[in-house]
Amino acid sequence: MADFERRFDLLECIACGLCLEVCPTYDRLRDEGSGPRGRILLMDLLDRGSQPEAWALHLDQCIGCLACQARCPAGVPYGAMLDRAHERLRDRRPATGLARWLESRFLDGVLPERRRLARLFVFLRALQNLGLLALARALRLERFDSLAFMKGLRWLPRLRRPGGGVPPRAGGPFLYFEGCVEGLLFPEEERATLDLLDGKGGYRLVEGATCCGAVHRHRGDLEGAIRLAKRNIEAYEKSEGIIVTQAAGCGAALKSYGEWLADDPRWAERARRFSERVRDLCELLQPSDLEGAAPRALTVTYDDPCHAIHAQGLREQPRRLLAALPGLRLAEMPHAERCCGAGGTWFLTQEQLSTEILAEKMDELEATGASLLLTSNPGCRLQWEKALRDAGSPVKVRHPAQLWAGRKL
Repeated sequence: MADFERRFDLLECIACGLCLEVCPTYDRLRDEGSGPRGRILLMDLLDRGSQPEAWALHLDQCIGCLACQARCPAGVPYGAMLDRAHERLRDRRPATGLARWLESRFLDGVLPERRRLARLFVFLRALQNLGLLALARALRLERFDSLAFMKGLRWLPRLRRPGGGVPPRAGGPFLYFEGCVEGLLFPEEERATLDLLDGKGGYRLVEGATCCGAVHRHRGDLEGAIRLAKRNIEAYEKSEGIIVTQAAGCGAALKSYGEWLADDPRWAERARRFSERVRDLCELLQPSDLEGAAPRALTVTYDDPCHAIHAQGLREQPRRLLAALPGLRLAEMPHAERCCGAGGTWFLTQEQLSTEILAEKMDELEATGASLLLTSNPGCRLQWEKALRDAGSPVKVRHPAQLWAGRKL
């Protein structure tokens, strides 16, 4: 892998600077090391064994939005290179033993097991209802290194008890990818998606499926991501049908399994076949599926998740579906394709930069006059909801599936 990366670092990047025009961190910091072109050089130094302490911050500050990769005329595989850089830096970052242990337990013992994750959410919901999470924030417990992970509580939405949705159908043509957090954080999104799949013939759940591995890659744990990918491939090989997700981050990861495992002779072909079966919900639905929808006199705006527009090329599909809804007015933000500053878990580790990146988009949102902001990634929704809540804005954030399914907003 290192030789592959060096070849692209040194030969394919032509240093044209087009990537700088779309990089959100370069736009804020105006430093060569804070743009893709400079980071590629730093990745090469890291690959050669140079000590990263002096400039690792530049790599940590990269959101991984892939806008540069989508813009690059030379086809530099920036995302894969960044993942490998994070893997190399992972063990060199300062952290207490307790913090490392907690992260490891969560990534390997909780996140991949939906039942365990659901029990954690029941516990968090109880703490939330008792006001203890608010107390923890008021006491600023996150200022202690071992409890720094608690800063994420500030983004946590009001947790709701998951309700029963339309049940699976034996022989349904679609295999629903539950993923890990989205259905627990936003159960109304999941129910809307299942309603839509039921309307197209029904869905099935696959036993043994797990987390897509995206969070592991964000944290530099490439081996953990590969383990989860293989587990999903094995699980879904037992059933025929299109694999459907409504989460942009999950979709981008699932569609990348073929790339993740391309160098593994035992898994490459199986991973490629798996990825070819994956569809985002907006790719599956057609405007004709929404015929007969009740009119809604709403002004909405749609914010493109980076892992939808840049990683999957999904821009027109959700907009065509929104245009099919009677009474709906879509007011576009000038830069809907720009990152909101979420970036998987990036908004937790780079809070100041994340806030600055979103501030400009907040102004653009207000200018649209929209009462509803739509986005199709859970991290983006968390980012927007916290910012709007802090600003006292009445704008709601929802997944577009809730509109497509005619669900209550």
